[in-house]
Amino acid sequence: MTGTIINSVVVLVTGFLGCFIKKAIPERIEQPIMNMVGLSVSLIALLGFFSTALTIENGTIKSNGEIMMLVCLALGVAIGELIRIDDRINAWGKKIEEKAGVDGFAKGFVTASLMFCIGAMAIFGALKDGISGDSSVLIVKSMIDAITAFILSTSLGIGVAFAGVSVFVYQGAIAMLATYIQPFVTDAMMMNICTVGYAIVLAIGTNMLGLTKIKLANTLPAMLLAVVYTFLFV
Repeated sequence: MTGTIINSVVVLVTGFLGCFIKKAIPERIEQPIMNMVGLSVSLIALLGFFSTALTIENGTIKSNGEIMMLVCLALGVAIGELIRIDDRINAWGKKIEEKAGVDGFAKGFVTASLMFCIGAMAIFGALKDGISGDSSVLIVKSMIDAITAFILSTSLGIGVAFAGVSVFVYQGAIAMLATYIQPFVTDAMMMNICTVGYAIVLAIGTNMLGLTKIKLANTLPAMLLAVVYTFLFV
């Protein structure tokens, strides 16, 4: 779990550094920064989505996984709304905000947790870390997450830093169970997870731009449904 520990600490440290820098940023430029971060996140999501969902065969571009994505996102959000995942996380975040005297903890925590835990590098890297002790993928991911955490925290605050806890729990669980999970992780499953995941990351970007008000935590069941869909139909 060395790679997971490094990744978690990097997110925590760079998140706190971003919060420190945030204090020096004039209020009048906070929103423009937020807009540019939202635009960047949206573009990253689109690039990731296209690289995953589009393939070229005989000179023709073909798309994959549209029905799977639609089913998983629609059912996933329905489940999330029914069990009120977002409301519960925000209620927990509000308690922390009241005790610590900080605003926006829940928003920063949920947004950053999704950013850092969605994607092939988190899963594949944790599997390699758990099976062979090879942390190379997660170290590269840590470098990317360091930049992301620093920039996000200048806009969303201290909740971003504590997403390091999510990284530790999520990737740590995969690393610890890697021997049992690895035989079931197919290319098709990774593609489905990433397709749904990048759609959720796009929602993060559009939320930051103020174009949508999607309850991000309620989309989490969609990731699990992508796995179930693969087992049932692929």
